[in-house]
Amino acid sequence: MSKRVAKVANRWFEIERIDPALSLITEPHLSVAVQRNVWHVRGRSRDLLVDSGSGLSSLRAGCGHLFRSPVTTIATHAHREQIGGHPEFNACWAHKMDVSESAELNVTLLHAAPEFVVPSNKSTPADVGAFITAALPLAGIDSSAWPQTSVKVSRTLEEGDVVDLGDRAFEVLHLPGYTPGSIGLWDRESGVLFSGAALYEDLCTQNRASRVMDHWLRTLLRLKELPVSVVYPGRHSAFSRPAMVARIDTILMRLNA
Repeated sequence: MSKRVAKVANRWFEIERIDPALSLITEPHLSVAVQRNVWHVRGRSRDLLVDSGSGLSSLRAGCGHLFRSPVTTIATHAHREQIGGHPEFNACWAHKMDVSESAELNVTLLHAAPEFVVPSNKSTPADVGAFITAALPLAGIDSSAWPQTSVKVSRTLEEGDVVDLGDRAFEVLHLPGYTPGSIGLWDRESGVLFSGAALYEDLCTQNRASRVMDHWLRTLLRLKELPVSVVYPGRHSAFSRPAMVARIDTILMRLNA
């Protein structure tokens, strides 16, 4: 039976200011299984949102004081708990391999798109109540089903594209593994990398011989050579390049064990 919670959160989002141009937005009332990072980057000519969270509560209503117009939202990969807030914004960009012919995101739940799924990966967050730990975002929310999310993509991205904020630019890195169109955003000048799902360790439990693992291994080996200064991941805390290399080495050891 799913866990039910009746308390309504006074504040659904937590905001941590990393520096004057970067903030981390999280949803602490979600369980770690679906809790994701939303990164807000303030630029001179536009703001950037790297992912947008669960969509269970309005990102604009809860964090709108951070945003200046225009705002571009990037989907590092098309999992529902990662892009739930995207429909609140007009400029939604994603890699072409995660976008349908009708220019919408191919939104999935906790698993990858069908061609990247292996038999051991079957769990999906169908019940919101099972993934909320302490409080609801709103009174009367239907906790029996995760909201359906339809995201119209205004620009499709591919390897080498540039996301220009006016005073800094991020290069799109195609980092398949979690989904076919998983991406990262790299600022060559500062060495900052928004890695999305590329460095999640969950894929270690999947079949080494599967197609998804071959894609992910290439992604890991590529990132290991990238001269990053700091990694801002899709979940958990930021880490340095030495920590990134150590993490990749640990994953590779587990895969080869």
